[in-house]
Amino acid sequence: MIRRLAIILPAVAAASCDSRPAGTSGAIVSDSAGVRIMELGAEGWGSGVEHVLASEPDLVIRSGVEDDAPVLFEVGDVQPVSGGRVAVANRGTNEILVFDAVGDHVATWGGVGEGPGEFQNLQWLTAISPDTLAAGDYRQRRVSILDASGRFVKAIRAPGLTASSSPAFPPQPEGLLRDGTLVASSFRGPPAQAGTFRPVTELFVIAPGTETPRTFGTFPGNEITLVREGEFLAVVLPPFARNLHIEPAADGIWVGDDGRWELREYSSAGRLRRLIRSAENAEAVTDALLETHIDHKYRDVGPEIDLEPLRGLQRRISGHATVPAFGVVLAIPGGGVAVGAYDTVGSSTRMWRTVDVNGTVTSIRIPTAYDVKHWGPDRILVVVRDELDREEIRRYPILARP
Repeated sequence: MIRRLAIILPAVAAASCDSRPAGTSGAIVSDSAGVRIMELGAEGWGSGVEHVLASEPDLVIRSGVEDDAPVLFEVGDVQPVSGGRVAVANRGTNEILVFDAVGDHVATWGGVGEGPGEFQNLQWLTAISPDTLAAGDYRQRRVSILDASGRFVKAIRAPGLTASSSPAFPPQPEGLLRDGTLVASSFRGPPAQAGTFRPVTELFVIAPGTETPRTFGTFPGNEITLVREGEFLAVVLPPFARNLHIEPAADGIWVGDDGRWELREYSSAGRLRRLIRSAENAEAVTDALLETHIDHKYRDVGPEIDLEPLRGLQRRISGHATVPAFGVVLAIPGGGVAVGAYDTVGSSTRMWRTVDVNGTVTSIRIPTAYDVKHWGPDRILVVVRDELDREEIRRYPILARP
């Protein structure tokens, strides 16, 4: 999930201890004031123990061919659940599709509506226990809890107001931690003037058994540019915009601003526990790269539209010397994190790094066409589009390089 966070932290004192995991595949790990700091150095995305994906998936899930079979449509999230099953957040139908261990459809939960267990804008799924699934609905600002059979258990709502008194857009549920803590975010509107801004995002949590939100922090939000068009201001995404990444895990929250290579992990109480950072330099934005980016942005626009004014605007509002430091953040069960490099147009693969709780680093190259939805201990679940633009889900084992 991408959002923006920025928090002012006390200066970190000099490390009290310094260690590197056995071998040459680890971060330099130190502890300071109760914070574990993991320095990845400047070796680049390919550092660490190199892994590869299996040449073939061990599970493939496709849309059915019968008239009443479910169709994968705008898959938002994919989660393994009990019994070897896979749950799919099918955003296009606001349903949770459930498939068995061989990829056959066995159940459909939810659907469009405002009632218990129904959705209006289904976005994400989290297995908070082997038999309990949480489903986040942005429009209704609530999380629905379902049991292993899909039966509705309860709903947890994001509060109507943020913990501060500042004007903000309605809060959205970002995730549910294993202990029942709700993580939510809200962003404040930018100034009503032309320019490039990162509207402030407020992150807050609601402890289980309470209804009062507690502010977790305020952070720089997703970068936008406001362009005046007559009496109105139009919102435009600038090239290589910086984004905030919020990734709830089982018992904590990963936060990263991709303006620099740094990730922070917080407890549900808001305490900083881990800091992972790298000194490597992001790729420079050249004129050629900018033009490639613009071509890709407007690739689906028909020939009847004059694109030159839009292209010229993109060139004028381009203000970054480098691409974002990373592009994707996914929590890994057991406390690790997977970080995908920023996807520059034209590359057929994306480099990923994983860092576990001990600072062990691995790297793996994954096709850019694979939209990774879940990163497990030894497998990933991805969404791929075929030559007819139909979505399918694949599960690939992660292997040590031979």
